[in-house]
Amino acid sequence: MLTKANILLICNLQLLFAYPASNWTVPGVSNVSFIVEKINAERRINAFVIINAYDTSESCLSDEDVRRLSANTTVKLLRPSSKCSNSSGDDNRELLLIRCIPENFKPELFEAMIGCSARKRDIRMLFIWNSEYATATIQSRLKLDKQQKLIFEYCAEMNLLNVIGIYRDYLSEGHFYTFSYFPDFHLERKPLSEDCFPDRISDLKGTAIRCIPDQIHPWSIVWADHNENVQISGFLTKLLQQFATRNNGTLTFPVTVVPNRFVGIQSWLPLFQNNTIDMVCGIIGSLGENPYLDESATIFLVDWIIMLPIPQRMADSEVYLYMLNSALGLFLLILLFVFSFVLTLESLLLQRHTKREGCLLFISFLTNTVLRGVIGQPSSLRFPHSVRLLKRFLYITLFVSGIFMSTFISASLQSYLTSSLRYPRINSFAELRRAGMKVKISSYEYPLLPTYFGPKSLKWLERVFTVVPSFDELQNQRINLKNRFATTIISPLWSVVSRYQSNLPQPAFYTSKDIYISKGIPIAVPIQKHSIYKKALNKMIYNAHSVGLTQLWSNQVYDDMLAAKKLNTTVNLVSRRKEQLELRDLYWLWWLYGVGVLLSTLVFFAELWYHKRSTKKANQSEENERVEQYELNMQTFRRVALRRQLRDY
Repeated sequence: MLTKANILLICNLQLLFAYPASNWTVPGVSNVSFIVEKINAERRINAFVIINAYDTSESCLSDEDVRRLSANTTVKLLRPSSKCSNSSGDDNRELLLIRCIPENFKPELFEAMIGCSARKRDIRMLFIWNSEYATATIQSRLKLDKQQKLIFEYCAEMNLLNVIGIYRDYLSEGHFYTFSYFPDFHLERKPLSEDCFPDRISDLKGTAIRCIPDQIHPWSIVWADHNENVQISGFLTKLLQQFATRNNGTLTFPVTVVPNRFVGIQSWLPLFQNNTIDMVCGIIGSLGENPYLDESATIFLVDWIIMLPIPQRMADSEVYLYMLNSALGLFLLILLFVFSFVLTLESLLLQRHTKREGCLLFISFLTNTVLRGVIGQPSSLRFPHSVRLLKRFLYITLFVSGIFMSTFISASLQSYLTSSLRYPRINSFAELRRAGMKVKISSYEYPLLPTYFGPKSLKWLERVFTVVPSFDELQNQRINLKNRFATTIISPLWSVVSRYQSNLPQPAFYTSKDIYISKGIPIAVPIQKHSIYKKALNKMIYNAHSVGLTQLWSNQVYDDMLAAKKLNTTVNLVSRRKEQLELRDLYWLWWLYGVGVLLSTLVFFAELWYHKRSTKKANQSEENERVEQYELNMQTFRRVALRRQLRDY
């Protein structure tokens, strides 16, 4: 059957034939089948890469060994100076690299081996010395021990994790050799009964995993408690702390951590170069290839959005303009022109008019009749009984429309004046540009804009964004909720701000789904290049996702920021009563009722007193009027009697 292993073996036949036959048939060469089968039983090796010793005519493998290895597994034969393609290390999940050790070891002779390992520094390597250790002299043993230490130190310097070595007589000696990083670098001599490649990261033996927090909220939170002790928490702190605890390690911070001081890539990249830290308790996006920096598996996909302030309340003088610009104004305009046009047309059909008279008639209907009727103002309309039914129907419809529009306008005004309107929200970049609002962005984030915007968009974005030199200052302003400006923000921090705003009388900021810089940005943990912790950390991240720990820690960041006093606690929160409502809680109603009864009683007696006083004054006035009338009548009677006497005389 033509398998992948057989195809790869056929492709490398010329390399196999390039070796002299004497290299594989030297008498007395040890059979490595035992150690290889042992490793294969542990890890199920998919491919072998064999690199011969340099500048020697002898090989550490015989023809029989090569034939056994290539029976069911891919085997690739290389010279020390050959270049190994990276596909061998990337395509095969389990790869065993067998290296024949030359008599005179030099680090540059292992360049091909390092090239084969590519980025997978946890690749499994087997070093084979073409020498016997058990029967060697003391001087030979010292030389072999020195060479062994030199090789393993070089492997540790190159961050190779799984390396073992055997001598030609390993079966009779009964041991293989390796080294360990934990708790510090040391050589180990183990019996063949033990596993050749155990999970070394599973037991760090208390080794310190060196870290530094970047203090980007809410991933990494640093603050000082009441005793001035620096405390570190946050999502990534919990993740890395859990990683260290599960692997019997300790999470340490070798560099002095100062609260409220952002640590950017310019600060922690040199720490990777001089091997001061192993990873950063922070986040990083995709920055491409870097000789000192690598990244873990993706933790989250975050959105880089813009947080906008809630629009201010509209002035009372602008309410009418707002109503006219709404659907109400459009409906009012339609009614004005429709009724004016219909009434003018009806009049023109009954009686001929010139164009000038028709225009004047239309303006008269529009301003005097229809406008007053639509807004519910009184108007005087006269038409004889013989007027057509259509005209009566039009005026009745105009009257009903006026009642409806007047009621609707009054209700809208009362509603808008009771609860003040706000200016409309900004929902697109075009509206943001027209509004002239400035968006604050830190000098650390501003260079990333060309990654997400083209040259044309960047021109007008330069007029929108305002660069803030201090990242810490802008980060504090984002969660302060007192400033009235727009700012960039990542979605996890916006979730914290949004939850915090739910406790306020009204929100202070909002986001729009159409205003964002980028969505779905993969976020990972920055780690040292070729770190021995990368594979274990990635496994920890996958497990945390599968069991829901990442969701739990994400929900806890709000409480972490409250505990660190990072949120603005000076904002007045809404007090919410949780007790049951009882009758005594309504005492103020009885107080108002008593005051009302007392006032009504006083008003009642005041009205009685006023009525009695008014009645008395009225009676006295009537009596005075009767007396005056009596005197007036007597005077009139005397004058009449006097006139009669004079006439008789």
